[in-house]
Amino acid sequence: HLTPRRLTPPRLTPPHPSAKALEYSASSAHAGRTLVLALDVSSEAVASGALAAACAAAAAALPRAAASGSYARVALLTFDHNVAVWRLRGAAPPLSVVLPVNKLMPTPVAAAANLLNFTQSVAPLAALLARLPEMHAAAADGSGAAAQAAARRGGGGAGAADEEEVEEAASGAALPAAVHTAMALLEGAPGTLVVLSGSGATAGPGKRTREMPLPPASAEEAATHAAALERLTRPEGPLLETLAKQCSDAQLVVELVVAPGVASTFCDVASLSMLPAITGGQLRHVPGIAEDRGGGTGGGGEEGVRATLEAAVTAAVLGPGGGVGGEGGEAQ
Repeated sequence: HLTPRRLTPPRLTPPHPSAKALEYSASSAHAGRTLVLALDVSSEAVASGALAAACAAAAAALPRAAASGSYARVALLTFDHNVAVWRLRGAAPPLSVVLPVNKLMPTPVAAAANLLNFTQSVAPLAALLARLPEMHAAAADGSGAAAQAAARRGGGGAGAADEEEVEEAASGAALPAAVHTAMALLEGAPGTLVVLSGSGATAGPGKRTREMPLPPASAEEAATHAAALERLTRPEGPLLETLAKQCSDAQLVVELVVAPGVASTFCDVASLSMLPAITGGQLRHVPGIAEDRGGGTGGGGEEGVRATLEAAVTAAVLGPGGGVGGEGGEAQ
């Protein structure tokens, strides 16, 4: 009678991956994903030049991304107080479907129709990006007049608060709504969302609810002022955190480029930072474009800030396999 012996398999030590294999793994992490561009076309982003710089950088980065096989599909969104989904239609002019943003997040219709083959869309999408700044410049110039006309149409009994509400509705940037729209378009498929923000979240659900405190008028107010400034370094409000967690669950990485277009306006970068932090992306903050646009620095300062902004957008589009790394802006 023979008793079977239990054979112990040999212990194998897995080989260490080579540097080339690691590089391939990093670059292929984006393969098969969808790239969604969401560009702020509010009056602040247009007037500061942030939109023009971002469009130029994105258009130049698209062929590089196509050559590396980084993405399979692409979509384009623009947002001010509403969100617009752009559709390329071959030889026909591009079509934009505007999704109104009120108190609820917008829901795109026929989501799959807005996702385009990346390689085939590089040239027409780059052409559209080249035209976007000029297309929205006229709208930005007329936004103030449109708001005043809307207030007048509201009736002679409208008070200052009503006029302020109408003017706010006719301007601003619904950044959270744009992020939600991108997530809805992908329907759970993995993607990378590159957002250009020229003013933060200033319209729609999740808009900014706090402002920069006024300078203290006395020594007694200094402590209160310092505490208020400290609170601005921490995120506020649950909506952006919830939205970021939903994006993470939906395999959507948010790459956020913030270039405030108005120097005197507070941009709540701390709250916006939750979107890239929770989803695995990066926040690239490019301050100074508003000041340089106004000629305050001189000596070619505007060109320097514009180059920094373009590098930030390029890095966000190409990702870790694009050979750009985290350059451009203050990555956080």
